[in-house]
Amino acid sequence: MKIKNIFRNASIIPEYLAKAASVPAGLLALGSEGGLVGKMISGYQKLYTLPMELFRNGSNLAQMAEDTDILTAREFFAKYGENAAHSTVNSIKGLADYAGQTIDNLSTQPISTVAAAGIAGLTLYVLGDLIGFCRTKGQGSALTRAKRSLGNKIWGAQ
Repeated sequence: MKIKNIFRNASIIPEYLAKAASVPAGLLALGSEGGLVGKMISGYQKLYTLPMELFRNGSNLAQMAEDTDILTAREFFAKYGENAAHSTVNSIKGLADYAGQTIDNLSTQPISTVAAAGIAGLTLYVLGDLIGFCRTKGQGSALTRAKRSLGNKIWGAQ
């Protein structure tokens, strides 16, 4: 009995992770190359690799941004050298490439691009919803049950 409760409570994590990942997956599919299926798959794959890239590049950029306030120009260049410029330019270039690819996708293949983004996002959200449905045995969350109970008290069971 306790193992069932542990599993049910632990399934909250994948439920909300899938729901939270639905929007980024759709946005990443918008800027991906290929056809409908290729964009969807790329959106899912980038969900896995993007956080590691952001963490790696973001921590470097955050430290550099902090050091611009603390260090003089000579100290900053001595510490980072050309890496500072390369990291900043590469981050901006990556964002510009994504924006350019998204605009190109929307102008040349609007239907497949929007469909890929919608399907990629919707499948993850539905997966999260399905996990939640199984976790609550079809009864909904505590908030849903409370609202249902309040509705029955106010308007009576119909």
